Amino acid sequence: KNRGIRAVNLWGYDQGWNEDIMVGGRYHNGNMGYLENYGPGNYLSLGGGEAPTGYVNYSDENKTYFSDIQGKVLPESVTQTPTNFSVSISPNESYWNNESSRIMFSHAYYDEAFLGKDNVLYKSNNASSFSPFYSFGSNAGAKLLWIDQCYSDHDVMYVQQRESSVSKLWKTTDAGANWSLMSLPLTQNNMVYSVGADANEVYLAFPNAAVSQRVWKTLDGGLTWTNITGNVLGSDKPWAIAYTLGTNGGVYVATSNGRVLYRNATMSDWVEYSAGLPVSTEALRLVPFYRDQKIRLASWNLGVWEAPLYEPTTMMVDFAASQRNFYCPGDAIHFVDHSVVPQGATYNWSFQGATPGTSTSKYPTVVYNNEGTFQVSLTVTFNGQSMTMTKEQYISDMPAYSGPIVEDFEDAIISSSWRYNHLGASGYNWSISGEGSAYGNGTYSMKFDNYWVDAQGGRDEIWLQKTDLDPIQQIALHFDVAYAQYGG
Repeated sequence: KNRGIRAVNLWGYDQGWNEDIMVGGRYHNGNMGYLENYGPGNYLSLGGGEAPTGYVNYSDENKTYFSDIQGKVLPESVTQTPTNFSVSISPNESYWNNESSRIMFSHAYYDEAFLGKDNVLYKSNNASSFSPFYSFGSNAGAKLLWIDQCYSDHDVMYVQQRESSVSKLWKTTDAGANWSLMSLPLTQNNMVYSVGADANEVYLAFPNAAVSQRVWKTLDGGLTWTNITGNVLGSDKPWAIAYTLGTNGGVYVATSNGRVLYRNATMSDWVEYSAGLPVSTEALRLVPFYRDQKIRLASWNLGVWEAPLYEPTTMMVDFAASQRNFYCPGDAIHFVDHSVVPQGATYNWSFQGATPGTSTSKYPTVVYNNEGTFQVSLTVTFNGQSMTMTKEQYISDMPAYSGPIVEDFEDAIISSSWRYNHLGASGYNWSISGEGSAYGNGTYSMKFDNYWVDAQGGRDEIWLQKTDLDPIQQIALHFDVAYAQYGG
């Protein structure tokens, strides 16, 4: 019992989708990790300092990410030790409220990920090695903050940027190839937002705006905005906001002093939903957990709180593969359910061109034995209701690169077109190092750290992009390698 004593200051928070995983960076206490198998109240101390960090890949692989300790795969038992993996770069993070970016894992493919570093959006195709993807201007100080993606249209994403103490909101409708600046209802420094089920539905909260102008929504992509601040919120500052999929415009806001409010499209004002919250609860982040029909509030000073969703969600079906391409016939692709549905649903998959061609698993793995482009379909059934999602041209073989491969790593990244393999061998991957360079002509190289990592005969591979060698008359491989014996 706290008895009024503040405990567990969370400076970062994220959680799983199908699996009940919670992670977060804590003030002076390092990073925490929770998996439902551990039992109520049992968390792993993962190490680290006090970073405002913690991100969860929504697959079934228990992969979590931190800026100060890189990647951790949470074990199935609290008595086991997490395994490690490398992450090439971390996002913008801040100890100030609503001033951090995130690692966002795409709804389309769970190992496609985005993060904001300075003013640049980075992308990864393997959820480990990130490359610059899009630069929002040339001012590195105009940092990218929150990144979000539409659940029903994966080509639509939003990026918040702060420049000269003003928050901006960018939108793409073609998966990031082109971005346009949205018109916002107010000019403010601090802002939080959440994307609705429709690609043009966005909810904004301005904590420091005038009392009567703090919460807004648009249903047309920002062409027009509606003030939904209402009267119930009063003078409180909304520090967190979360749209709830499977509802008619259901949105939660949380304040800096122990209040959570809810409103949907049929309500004329917010309704109080704060029963049980201490008045000193300072909101960090609101996140729905659809599997258990809960809303969770991570706080700066009092840990994580949860309550049943104000109203149940209707079913929405989606799924994701690990990646969109396989290298060669005979390669396997893993799939996960990514639906908005309570626990207890059943699953029926159909895989064109794969073996097996059908599955009833929640997380199937199939093998593609031929080149081509293939359709995938999933039917989810819950409480007598069935719904199907079919994705055409969803999986295909990787096109072959025909030119020479030259890499000196002087961009300080491992190409996102390269792929890590055998992650389970030692836990760690190849990573960028500034300790040496190719032929001594630069700063960076690719390194596997056998000094700190005891691989014990394991094998950690890195696959280059698929290459067509047929047009090449003489094939040659040149590389520079160095190693040092333990102990000098």
